[in-house]
Amino acid sequence: MKQTIFFIIFNIPVLIFCQTQNNQCKILINDFDLGINVNTFFVEKIIKEDSNLYATEYGTTINATEAFKKYEETSNVSKSNLTEKDIEKEFYFEDDEKINIAQLYSIIRYTEDDKLVCYQNIWFPKFKILATNDDKFVALIAENRKVVEEDFKQLIENLEKNNKLNAIDSENFETYSFDFESYYLKLRKVKPSYRTESSVQILGKPKEKIKIDLEFIILSKSANEKHLNWLNKNYGK
Repeated sequence: MKQTIFFIIFNIPVLIFCQTQNNQCKILINDFDLGINVNTFFVEKIIKEDSNLYATEYGTTINATEAFKKYEETSNVSKSNLTEKDIEKEFYFEDDEKINIAQLYSIIRYTEDDKLVCYQNIWFPKFKILATNDDKFVALIAENRKVVEEDFKQLIENLEKNNKLNAIDSENFETYSFDFESYYLKLRKVKPSYRTESSVQILGKPKEKIKIDLEFIILSKSANEKHLNWLNKNYGK
């Protein structure tokens, strides 16, 4: 069982990814390297930026990199095991939760305006990476709840110039997929009728640009059946 980590800060300012560079994207994924070691990627790109000190159960303190190695969690990032219990099955067995099928690295602390991950003209404040048990890349899932619709349309137009679009319209989502050499790229747009927040325009205020909820997925073609099962269960086919 993962041990809860305690956070202590000794006159060290909290560093939250992009707040000091909010107009600049931190991780550009236009040409994402599917050959990365996911653990190394998170340590190098995110965890090393965390200047917090973390308390151990022995009364000592360690830095963020050491804390992640020891506890698989910091104030910004967590790593968890996915098991047979996390996929869609007709029958579940008592030992299913002991059988690991993948690892999930997740951003757990962010603000909606963080430009943590960007793809061309679209930015995302949070993301997850699904990895094999030995840290090989399977899928990247990024989300932004307020993408300007004009920017989204521009992205689709850019992608269509060199790639065939496969579009699927369902009750709650519009899904746009592209087939690349070693991976699939999928963008799932939430329909306005499925949004939870109100879209009422206040009189006298300037009309705001239409914004959409968007899920962005890069899926390696090496993903196995159980990886696909988990993704389909949580992010649709």
